[in-house]
Amino acid sequence: DLIASELDARAVGTAAKAKISLPAKAITSDISAATVSKLGIKELIGKATTDFSGSPKNRQHNIATGISFLTGIVVKPGEEFSTNAAIGQVDGSTGYLPELVIKENKTTPEFGGGLCQVSTTLFRSVMNAGLPVTERQNHSYRVTYYERGVGPGLDATIYAPHPDFRFKNDTPGAVLVQGYVEGTKATFEIYGTKDSRSSQIIGPTTLATYPPPDPIKTETNTLARGVEKQTETAHPGAKTTATYVVTRDGKEINRQVFNSYYKPWPAQFLVGTNDSLAGAVAPPAQ
Repeated sequence: DLIASELDARAVGTAAKAKISLPAKAITSDISAATVSKLGIKELIGKATTDFSGSPKNRQHNIATGISFLTGIVVKPGEEFSTNAAIGQVDGSTGYLPELVIKENKTTPEFGGGLCQVSTTLFRSVMNAGLPVTERQNHSYRVTYYERGVGPGLDATIYAPHPDFRFKNDTPGAVLVQGYVEGTKATFEIYGTKDSRSSQIIGPTTLATYPPPDPIKTETNTLARGVEKQTETAHPGAKTTATYVVTRDGKEINRQVFNSYYKPWPAQFLVGTNDSLAGAVAPPAQ
């Protein structure tokens, strides 16, 4: 309010103050070096890294921004973690840039494009930690970033309010989520207390593949006649399955099956019909 009042005063020509003293309140964190061990945060219990090399600059920026919002979060015993809730508002005011997202069967630029790299990396670190997954959804179509080294079937898409990626802390102590970016690799580490559990991911196994449909061409008067501009890349479809098994002291304590279906995705083109733009240079394919 003090800042708004000062700006209003300047707008009407009232004498402005050179400095404004803003009230501040110190808030002490529940987590400190003295309390962290009491919470049960003692050691690394799970870690995963994904590769986003080849991503546009805006996507790289959004990945780093999203990871920064999740770093340092503590999930208490019995609590459920929501990625969407932890990330919060996604727009320019929170530091995100426009980048491509999959929405309503289209690939379109929106603030926060690339955040699914964040949720996918977290998903894999959670499984490596042996924690139960309470919500996960695959992408509408296959995305090469998430298939590197594993194939299709271990991605987790998010878009507020749903789909979301969620997991539960069923360990006796709290768990700490830490994330970072090194070069073009995103990593999440989960810290807590080991309780003899171990996890295994069987798969993912590709059960079927589907060729992409014929290209879709849509006429537009924004391009010269005969000029084509590609707006969507073709992706083959797939049906996959992966089984996540957690054991402790030789006994199975959790088994989850993640079935994924990826739509076969056609290439799409805009085809020019505007005769008044004859001779115009064709724009590069996107």
